[in-house]
This record gives sequence, C-alpha cells and structure tokens, in this order.
Amino acid sequence: MSWHKSFTAALVEENERTLLQLLDEMPPFNEVVEMESALELLSQALHLFESKKCALHRQMQQIQAEKKFVDSEQISPQTARLDLHS
Repeated sequence: MSWHKSFTAALVEENERTLLQLLDEMPPFNEVVEMESALELLSQALHLFESKKCALHRQMQQIQAEKKFVDSEQISPQTARLDLHS
C-alpha cells in the first residue's frame, strides 16, 4: 500500500501510533500533486493530534478537580467520632 493510502487509513482510524510511524517513514515526493496531497494529510494529522491533546487536557483538569474535591471531603479520625452525648 502506498504511503498516501496508509496515512489516509491511519487518519480515518485515528491510529496515532501508525501515523507517527508513517511520519518517520515519509518518502520523498517528486510530483507537486503528491506534495500537496501529503501536505493536506499532514494538516489533518496535526488537527487530530491537537484535538486529542485538548481532550486529554480537559480530562486531566477534570481528574484534578475530582481529586481536589475528594481530598477536601475526607474526614479526619477525630471529627469522624460519633457524639452520643450531645
């Protein structure tokens, strides 16, 4: 399979590992049409990586907020005692 077809398939599948491998193995392009096509594919790959990066950042922020909430809600052993004499 040609580099262009392999890269397109990896983009459709959102297979980051294959995309990175294909970036390392990018062949030299002799035709302007091939170069333009590769440029468009690279642009789409960049967009994919940026969107995944933003999604990961949002997930990390959510996890940090949840951790902060859980940490603030933890009860110390002294305040956890049941006061039956009040």
